Amino acid sequence: SIVLTGRDLVAKLFIKEKIDPISHSAVGMGSTAVNPEKDEALETPLFRKAIAPVDPTQNLTTTSDGRKKVTVTAELDFNEANGALTEAGLFNAASGGVMYNRVVFPAINKTSDFKLTLLWDIVF
Repeated sequence: SIVLTGRDLVAKLFIKEKIDPISHSAVGMGSTAVNPEKDEALETPLFRKAIAPVDPTQNLTTTSDGRKKVTVTAELDFNEANGALTEAGLFNAASGGVMYNRVVFPAINKTSDFKLTLLWDIVF
């Protein structure tokens, strides 16, 4: 869910206010349902990492129904974010910053035995 702070971030583009773009993904261990009007951070943050650079020729596409889709990814390496992950979000800073969205999901038990790739398809 795109939260209010994320909507505010996008709205600022229309009034040409300088903003820092989305640059990091974060994962956590919170399980409270998303509240788009009130959530400004992950409930129980565990780890944050820069997203992979977006290549406009591959990560920005047009859907079959004429909408735009941007795909962003972040790979959690073997030794990163190990634990029972239950929430994730996108941010515009390495720490603090503005949260664009938050999602809650069934636990993914991340261990040092594997890498995990987070993928967001944002369609508008």
